[in-house]
Amino acid sequence: MKALIQIVLCLLVETSLYAQTTTVKLEILKAAFDADSVSFLDQFVQDWMNKTPMIQPSELQRLDDTLRSLYSLYFDFMHAHREELDSSLNIVQNALDFRLVTSFEDSDEPNGPFSRVHDFRPRLPHPANYIVYIDTEYATILSHFLLQENGQVPPLLRDEAKTRHQFLSHRLVLPEGHWGNYWLLSTAPSISLVQIDRRLTSAIIHYNDGDYSWWVAKVKKTRRGKWIIDQERLIGIQ
Repeated sequence: MKALIQIVLCLLVETSLYAQTTTVKLEILKAAFDADSVSFLDQFVQDWMNKTPMIQPSELQRLDDTLRSLYSLYFDFMHAHREELDSSLNIVQNALDFRLVTSFEDSDEPNGPFSRVHDFRPRLPHPANYIVYIDTEYATILSHFLLQENGQVPPLLRDEAKTRHQFLSHRLVLPEGHWGNYWLLSTAPSISLVQIDRRLTSAIIHYNDGDYSWWVAKVKKTRRGKWIIDQERLIGIQ
């Protein structure tokens, strides 16, 4: 049976990455699991990395000042939280909400409207050597593979879901959710909003630390162009 699955996997994987539909990618992952094939899991991850490669310096230079500042801010913020990163593979958000402000809103949960950086592909500091970006497609694939329905795994499917999660853990770090019946699909911390002043010298970052707590960080830009955390404040715990 495993030999047959291996043959099917080879045929699926040889299909052009851009010709693969979401359904095909999910079937590749399921077949890799059924065959207990870490090598094909590696291929799944590599295809994911190829789809959304890390932004290159030449691409950054073509962005406007605001977007370049957001990329720089993200990197420096994650550098301050580098102890939470994984040395193998990190799953990073693929979009970033932000708002340009004249003065900062004194609220833990500011209202919209917000702008969004789509196709957000930031670098991460050491020790995060490998990155994949969690877009809608791959969030759907992982959720379906882990048998998550509306963000949770039904009680009768949890043993099977844990076995599937154990297989993914060969390459992907997916922390367990707070209540133990689902998994997070991105590496902490995850930024929900950046309020940044129009001079691009100070900002307020709203983020969650895994699945348990929500924070607000005030950051400022130094004369050397680095963003440093001036203050962090816990605003909620689950």
